Amino acid sequence: MSTKILKKDHILESGMQIMFEQGYNATGVKDIVDAASVPKGSFYNYFESKESFVIEALERVAACKHEEMRRGVLNGESNVLDNYLRFFEDRVNCAVEANCYSGCFLGNICQEMADCCEPIRLKVKALFDQQVQLLAEIVVAGQADGSINKELDPTEMAEYLFSSWEGAMLKMKADKTSRAFNIFLVHSRILLSP
Repeated sequence: MSTKILKKDHILESGMQIMFEQGYNATGVKDIVDAASVPKGSFYNYFESKESFVIEALERVAACKHEEMRRGVLNGESNVLDNYLRFFEDRVNCAVEANCYSGCFLGNICQEMADCCEPIRLKVKALFDQQVQLLAEIVVAGQADGSINKELDPTEMAEYLFSSWEGAMLKMKADKTSRAFNIFLVHSRILLSP
């Protein structure tokens, strides 16, 4: 990997962490370059603007989450439903370890920016749609292996599961407990089981 790509990745990773903690509006380019320990001019060698930076950050986070879910649920060691529930139990444990603070980077940026920045809204929408599509694939795979109810409409169930999870994250941030996550897991099993 070239030095240029490594430097861009370093700025992106460092800046994403700051933006995740502070939000889009509270994070300036100076915060990003300070976190990466690079001169301010370096930022503009790789990103046109803070908006283009966050769009790349959103893409990176979504791609990582997408691959983790695909690998953990569809290529897991058990049936699809058990893999699905285990995957989300692990996410609940991570949230609890973080003192129910962080939430979802995509969800946080969406809540902050969807009404005021159309390019960011459209990027988040596209990435959310990809996650819903993966959940629909998971439902179909679970129906095929017999672990998920065959009567369910995969697309509608995927929309429901995605919205329920994002809602549980929002509630977790308000409550500072994992209660909403636990309810999500219990009712996911009830709804999905044959």
